[in-house]
Amino acid sequence: MSARGFSLLEVIVSSTLLIAGLTGIVSALSTTTTLSTHQRNVTQALQIAESTLESLLIRSVADPDLTGGTHPATPLQFDDEGAPVLTGNGTYAVDWSVTAGPAAAPSMRRVSVRIRWTEFVGERSFSLTTLRR
Repeated sequence: MSARGFSLLEVIVSSTLLIAGLTGIVSALSTTTTLSTHQRNVTQALQIAESTLESLLIRSVADPDLTGGTHPATPLQFDDEGAPVLTGNGTYAVDWSVTAGPAAAPSMRRVSVRIRWTEFVGERSFSLTTLRR
């Protein structure tokens, strides 16, 4: 640096380093936000799937929702308090199937709840399965 200030080369180098650093920070923030959103979606999906499975398990064996086959449900959205709200075009879609249990326990039924949602990378889903009499 001379007595008159910074040279053009010094300004260009320092600007380049500053831009590279800011780009890294912005990239890290973007990745953190994306992962945070994914984890929130998975947590909500798990809560909905568990709640659906529990509600099926406390019903009577004669309930029409526990007959064999696949049972589609209405997609879900959430109100301001975070409670699921049934609507026609929600964020999550839940369905469940009821099939015969294992051969070793012919009186049992296998109940599987599947939940699906769409994220930045496409559709995601998982299932929870249990047995009931």
